[in-house]
Amino acid sequence: MTHRIIPLECDYNLVKSQGSLTSTGYTVEARFFMRDAEMIRQQLYDGQWRKVEFNLSANSIPMSPVHHRELLEHGLFSYAAAQSLRWWFHAQAEIECVGGAPGLQTRLVQHRLTCTHEVKSIGVVDD
Repeated sequence: MTHRIIPLECDYNLVKSQGSLTSTGYTVEARFFMRDAEMIRQQLYDGQWRKVEFNLSANSIPMSPVHHRELLEHGLFSYAAAQSLRWWFHAQAEIECVGGAPGLQTRLVQHRLTCTHEVKSIGVVDD
């Protein structure tokens, strides 16, 4: 349904809020060094660094959904959560790989997330 919008008065304060934030988030990458490719959690890992995709809901990640909401929305983790998931991944690899997971390397990749917002009034709905 489309509404007819009436313009606001010239002296109306259109911009209600503006802001930005910059935070640091992390992802986990993995590869096998000097070993054939292996499947871990339905992802193939070989000699190339690949992002580890964690099939977790936001509630099961040990991060505050209030303080880290922006990170979670962009697939990033806090440092502590990324380290926790990194070592969980090593433990999972030992279970899934034949003969354990020697040669598995992991690393954290740091990302800078910058978000800006502006809330601006655009008109009055004429119903």
